[in-house]
This record gives sequence, C-alpha cells and structure tokens, in this order.
Amino acid sequence: MTTTPTIRPATMLPPVQLAPSVGLLRLVRVELRKLVDTRAGLWLLAISVLGSIGAAGLWLTLSMDSAQVPWIGPLGLVIAPFSVLLPVVAILVFTQEWTQRTSLTTFTLQPRRGSVLGAKLIALGLVTLACAVIAIALSAATAFIVTASGAGTIVWTWHAAGLLTPVVTLAIGVAMGAGFGMALMNSPAAIVAYFLVPTVTAAAAMLPGVIGTIGQWISGEAWSLLFTPMTGVQWGQAATAFALWVALPLALGWWRTLRVEAK
Repeated sequence: MTTTPTIRPATMLPPVQLAPSVGLLRLVRVELRKLVDTRAGLWLLAISVLGSIGAAGLWLTLSMDSAQVPWIGPLGLVIAPFSVLLPVVAILVFTQEWTQRTSLTTFTLQPRRGSVLGAKLIALGLVTLACAVIAIALSAATAFIVTASGAGTIVWTWHAAGLLTPVVTLAIGVAMGAGFGMALMNSPAAIVAYFLVPTVTAAAAMLPGVIGTIGQWISGEAWSLLFTPMTGVQWGQAATAFALWVALPLALGWWRTLRVEAK
C-alpha cells in the first residue's frame, strides 16, 4: 500500500531590505566636507583667504592718501586670490576620484552618478558664493578702515560693473575649472590646461590678421565687459568663449563621467 507524501508549503523567504537612497542634501554635505578633508583642498582654501586678506592690506597701504574711497574699490584686488586658486579646487573636486582611484567606492555607494556630479556642482557653488561674500566684506571693511583713519570719505554708491564683474568672473572661472576637471579626469592635465588656455588665447587675440580675429572670439576677454554697454560683436565673443571653454567641457565631462568605467 502506497501512501501519498505530505506536501508542506515552502518556507517563505524574508522580504528583501532595500538600502535607502542617498539624498542630494546628504551628498552636498559630503562634498563640502571632502573639500576640507584633503590637504590640497584645505590649504588652497586657506591660502585663498589669507591671500585675500593680504591683498586688502596692500590696497589699504596704497590708498591712505585718497580723498574719496568707494566701498567696492578694493574688490578687484581682494577677490584675485580666490579667482586664481578656487578654480584649482574645482578641478580637484572632479578629478580626485579618478586620480586617487576611489571612483569605484564613490559610485558603488551612490550608483546615480548624475546625483554625485550635481552635488559637487552645488557644493562648489556654495563655496564660490561664500568666497564672494568674504571678498565683498573685506572690500567694504578695507574702505571703512581707510576712511576711519581720517584719510578721506567713503563712497557707498553701487556700481554693477564694479561689484558684479569680479563676482561673475570668479563664478565663470570656477565653472571652467570644473568643466576641465570633469572632461580630463586628471589633476595635472586639467590644471595645466586651465592656466594655459587663457594665456594662449589672450596672446593670440593680440596678434594681427586672422589669428588675432580668431583669438578675440575665443579668448574670453569680453567677460570683463558683461556689465558695461557692449556691442553685438562683444556679446557674440563672450558667448562663443563661454560655450567653448565652459559649456562644452561641462557637457563633455558629464557625458564621460556617466559612461567611463569606475576602477
């Protein structure tokens, strides 16, 4: 006599626990912390601030005999250290995963590479804004110190060209550094390219003939005229240089980062 075996229901497996998605705000906090966690980033930011203070002191000594001191007068000199070093920080932000071979860890913890790139850009934007505020505050404080010593009177008039041009130029430089870092994925190559391209194009713009004409369209010299009356040609030159040295590297770097193999 055969007996039918008892069929028991299979034991249900426990539900799969999905890891929560890393939010953009947390990624931005991580990227801001990474800016000062490395020696290069920390020292570059520290030297930028110290250089800005030193530039304010230099302007202070040179303007003690001025009768009228505009409060944004020192801004162009004070913001110069940020304009030189902050784009290098932007380059390192986008190349450190590739040069230090931590890209696999970064994109394993957050597979959405677009979110990581967006967080890096937002963090750089916040740092750029903070540096611009520091430079503007130092400019106003320096002008106030000059007038407080009895050397002259402070002028509180607001000029768009004097205030916004250095700030916008700083932001364009940071965006250009970020684009070069994203596109080249190598710190030395991106830094050399960032400082070489403006020098070569500016030199080409001063040459006569066809080379000089081409140089004027790709040098980015028209960026300093953005808040002054500009001709249609100057607007075209500014837009062409921006598209070539800022928008194109950012787009190429974004596309390349999304597709390159993380190691």
